[in-house]
Amino acid sequence: MPPDPDGQPKLTDERLRNWLNGDQPARERLCVQILSLDRRFTNVQPRQPMGGPDGARDLEATFTNGERAVGAIGFRNSPKDSAGDMSWVRGKFASDLKEALERAGEFQVFVFMTNVKLTVTERQKLLASGRATASRTIEVFDRENLRVTLDSPEGLAARFQYLQIPLSDAEQAAFFSRWGSELESLMGRSFAAVEERLRRLEFMHERDALLTNLSFVLRLRAPALLRDLPHLRAVLSVAKLTRREHSHWHVAICNNSPARALSSCGSGSCLATAFWLEETQPVRGSSASVRPDPLSLLAASGGFSEYSDPEVRANLADLGEAFFHFEMNRQLFDRLAGIEIFANEYLLWSATAESLYADAPNVEPTTPWNFSDDELADEWVRVMLGYGRPGQFDFSSTTPRRWREAQRLEG
Repeated sequence: MPPDPDGQPKLTDERLRNWLNGDQPARERLCVQILSLDRRFTNVQPRQPMGGPDGARDLEATFTNGERAVGAIGFRNSPKDSAGDMSWVRGKFASDLKEALERAGEFQVFVFMTNVKLTVTERQKLLASGRATASRTIEVFDRENLRVTLDSPEGLAARFQYLQIPLSDAEQAAFFSRWGSELESLMGRSFAAVEERLRRLEFMHERDALLTNLSFVLRLRAPALLRDLPHLRAVLSVAKLTRREHSHWHVAICNNSPARALSSCGSGSCLATAFWLEETQPVRGSSASVRPDPLSLLAASGGFSEYSDPEVRANLADLGEAFFHFEMNRQLFDRLAGIEIFANEYLLWSATAESLYADAPNVEPTTPWNFSDDELADEWVRVMLGYGRPGQFDFSSTTPRRWREAQRLEG
């Protein structure tokens, strides 16, 4: 049967009296949860709920204005709120306050929490005796205070966890009205954190794979006809500060022209790519292909295969900590909307044109191609991050994103 909403306060009161008999760890943890819901207290922490030296306090917290608060928990097995229970509470309160004053260090607030239901007179006596003894702020939470908090929307989770009282339909509605958006946000953050960790593990596993594809994409602000942009050239240069002999990688793109007469292009218009290491000879990979006209993006790629010379080939991990920059003709840079760099299946870096800086290179780049004087009249520019900084691949602080998920084999 569903719980009777009219009987919930009575059930909460009953379980505060006897449900946790002899279970001191649960009592302390429940009180920590309850005090945490009081907005005057922050950073509420238990001391030794499982037993052991607790420095004369069961919990401590920060009160308003940064004041240090210490607390004691005086739960009695199955109290009847009798004269004997009241006498026990007075003795427990006085003893705990005295011990805290002697051993808990400097504090400004003393909190006492009990599952005995106090009369107004008894509460006033405790407060008065505490202030007279300690000259400090005294806060007393009796069973009724605890019950009110636990039966509120904020306390329902703690009530269920420690007193095993299910939520009525009305309480469920109140609970999700109060906490629904926070729970959804928390779950979203939790799933995102797990997904990020899995992505990291996946990348760490795959970074030792052979660098089969190092590529870049140049996205144009608007599609352009080849006749309106008769000359294109761009080079991505990647270098790592290491003593390793081969620690430079270059990927480039250009269009065909009589000065180059790319054989694979025939006599038509096409774009060629090349991949090389420190020197342009030998070229480690090249291609030429007809691209759609108008162009909305330019892409070039290169890499190693299992047949590449073992002395020169690199892994994805070798790009870690490497610096990079681009060089291209000014007319091409002026048309850029953004740039992306990929390695194998991962997006390593991207930037919009507004975050890039272009200036004349210190030394004009060397490529495998010949350029005419007319083409070189459209000057080379070096493209870097704002304020002329080179980019860098930092795999220790960031995880590259897969741009294409692995295929799942159907068995």
